[in-house]
Amino acid sequence: MHPSPTSSHYQTTLRGIRCPGAQPTLTQTTTPREHNPTTTNLMPTSIRCVSINAKGLNSHNKKHNILRWERKQNIDILLIQETHFTTHCTFPLTNRYYTQNVNVPSPDTKTKVYAPTTPDASFWQQLATHLNTFSTTCLIVGGDCNAIHTPTIDRTPLNPARIPPSQNDTLFSQFLASQNLIDIWRAQHPSTTDFTFYSHPHGSYSRIDHFLISPNLVPQITNSDIGPISWSEHAKIAITITLPTIHKHWTWRLNPLLLHDKLIRHKIAKAIKEYFEMNSPTAITPMSLWAAHKAVIRDTIISLATYKKNKSKQQINKAMAKLRHLGTDHKKHSTSTTLTELK
Repeated sequence: MHPSPTSSHYQTTLRGIRCPGAQPTLTQTTTPREHNPTTTNLMPTSIRCVSINAKGLNSHNKKHNILRWERKQNIDILLIQETHFTTHCTFPLTNRYYTQNVNVPSPDTKTKVYAPTTPDASFWQQLATHLNTFSTTCLIVGGDCNAIHTPTIDRTPLNPARIPPSQNDTLFSQFLASQNLIDIWRAQHPSTTDFTFYSHPHGSYSRIDHFLISPNLVPQITNSDIGPISWSEHAKIAITITLPTIHKHWTWRLNPLLLHDKLIRHKIAKAIKEYFEMNSPTAITPMSLWAAHKAVIRDTIISLATYKKNKSKQQINKAMAKLRHLGTDHKKHSTSTTLTELK
């Protein structure tokens, strides 16, 4: 993945991605997405890359929330536009799951795309010139382009006679043609109508956030999707990139946060008690008894953790399904009642 010009308010967080300097790459992951209790485990066969315009991350709670949101969404690489961070920001968007981030300290630094809201031919020329400096033909460009490629279906109202291409749209289409880049979401959803941004002043939806892909990478993009508009004014856009299978040594570790749950503590204590009541130390050596105990309790904890995770995921999915339903309804009818529920 190669960077491209942008404004100074931009940050990329990488989960387990080796990041040499300011050039993020998808060549190797260092943290598996999910863990299984085996000594040898396969690295993920795919990477989920997401782009979103955050509309400001200077709120302390919002910074923590976006990291939790990344984890719940199973995001490996997150491209964030409009963080509104200053060069003196002391809050890195990293934790034990997301180990690397790339800041943009000045407009001269090259990274992912956040295009200007007003027509600017020099921006697209600068971006094209920058991409042409790379010898590779494998490019993935993601971000808020503030432009659409197909006005008749990518902006409401859906009336071809009323929506001529804007100057921004024309510049964007010329850029795609000159660089031979593909709007992967539209390529995989040729007849679907969906949007990534709602303009309150204009009362209209548009799909201005994109992942642009080199043609030879298209077979490796197994999925692309647009999420609901929730905590940001923009919806997330996501792609799934297939990877070669990599083997990695891994050892199971207890998540200490599980012990904050009173019910889980009770069930672990019960399992330990039942194990030692059922297994007499006279039948096997104390060393074997203890080693087997660790395996049994580990399986119990994994089972409890999986149940807790699935229950939480069901609640989140239920809330997101309602949000998606309301969003779809508002895109079709734009009623004030639905908009109030969305807020």
